[in-house]
Amino acid sequence: MLSNKIQSFANENLLNKALFNKFIQSTKKNKTNIVLSGGKSPMDFYKLLANQSIDWTKYNITLSDERDVNTEHKLSNEGIIKSIINSNKFNNSFISLREANAKKKLININNYQFCLLGMGMDGHFASIFPDMSNLNDAYNLSDPLISIPDGYPDVPRISMTLKELNKADEIILLIKDKVKIDLICSNRTNSEALPIDKLISMCSDKLHIFSLG
Repeated sequence: MLSNKIQSFANENLLNKALFNKFIQSTKKNKTNIVLSGGKSPMDFYKLLANQSIDWTKYNITLSDERDVNTEHKLSNEGIIKSIINSNKFNNSFISLREANAKKKLININNYQFCLLGMGMDGHFASIFPDMSNLNDAYNLSDPLISIPDGYPDVPRISMTLKELNKADEIILLIKDKVKIDLICSNRTNSEALPIDKLISMCSDKLHIFSLG
């Protein structure tokens, strides 16, 4: 049952400590591949990471998705995360989804030891939205990345495909809103009506859901 995958925490501090423990447990290799997410939900966790003594040169860091804007733009996930953690700590270990050879770099990664995702009120994750024109490609393409012509805010996006995300050993789905928890737990006539349903179905064996409340 999906409810068995949900771990609820009484407050942000406990949730972020649990996330950090997962991060440390998952990333003990000499070179670790991690996927981070944009959005509001993980920002406090990134602030926690910024205050830890982490050797970021041991990591390959990339994002589940990105708005196709310059890093300096206020909507850039990469720019926001680097401003919190301090981009100087990453050196050359950050794989930008907007760089020309991003696909080649991701293809050469066999698996990700840690993957953090969020979810929207409409059931989207990464930049895979319910009504986007190339939804089936996002689900089924073997390519690691897909271009998304639409979304909110209304700017072009780049997203990992579902098959690329499924290369993760563990996926942490961070949900802080009770309405979102109710959404994923509700019964729908079509069990894969929303992108989040597809993620849960395909990645059930490696999925952990962290929530507040």
